Amino acid sequence: MTSQETLFDRDSSLLVARGLHVLRYHSGGAGPDYPIALVKPCASFEGVIQVISAPGCAEGVLERPGAAVVVRAEDDGKMQIRVKRSLNGSLDASFRLESIGALPVDRREPDRARLSSSASHPSPQPAIAPVAKRAQEGLLLAHVSRRGDVSLGANEWVGGPDTPSRIEGLAIPRSGREGLKTEIQVLPGPAPGTWSEWVGEGVFAGTRGRNQPLLGVRLRLTGDRAHTFVVQAEALFLGSAILSKRGREVECVSQTGRDPLVGFRFEICPERRMSARSAPPAVAQDEHPRVRIFRANAG
Repeated sequence: MTSQETLFDRDSSLLVARGLHVLRYHSGGAGPDYPIALVKPCASFEGVIQVISAPGCAEGVLERPGAAVVVRAEDDGKMQIRVKRSLNGSLDASFRLESIGALPVDRREPDRARLSSSASHPSPQPAIAPVAKRAQEGLLLAHVSRRGDVSLGANEWVGGPDTPSRIEGLAIPRSGREGLKTEIQVLPGPAPGTWSEWVGEGVFAGTRGRNQPLLGVRLRLTGDRAHTFVVQAEALFLGSAILSKRGREVECVSQTGRDPLVGFRFEICPERRMSARSAPPAVAQDEHPRVRIFRANAG
């Protein structure tokens, strides 16, 4: 029997926001021999995304235009759409993703306020707060939905194309260079948001535990040696390609003004040196021109 890996001729990937969605097979090639599609979570997202088919249908299989599956995403994740060539050789197919409702506010710690009958509700985290000392070893500190605080090194992804994760706040613990400081500014959601004030190293900008993703981030270099360095940053917003910026001051913003930041990394380099790393391939909604995927606005 042919293995599943050889049954399908083309793969496309799609970033899916936390919530409830319908994925519809919108259109296929001309004639009755439509391509057949299989929808499933990408590797490592099996516990995050669930694909639900109609009773009597094979799980995740879309045989013809008009067919649909329900997609339940416990968190931001990544889904795969695999297409099998039709008898006449056509691979033309388009799919429509429709959001039909968001999940409740993050409940990763539902009973914390009940640990003591006399305890009062903790006050919300401020938009700007000092960074804990234990997190000051890395170049970047990020607060990630359902994961908490994550400390990262230079040019290391938080979230990113392989493991997209909703980012709620960022901080720069230290630059590691004398005479050089890095400042950060963030744009919290939901839209329309307001940019935070510029904050220096060791100060957290954004939120924790309030389910407010970032819609934008700015970095700038200050200090006596700022003119000899540049920032190289890459940002991934849900449903978009990777955005790359380079300069002494950079800005990465959601193109739609609504899509959350689900991946970010940066490094500080001498101005005369181009980064040795090669740019990764852009991750878009549709990685193959004949397998089209588009999103419907919520009604």
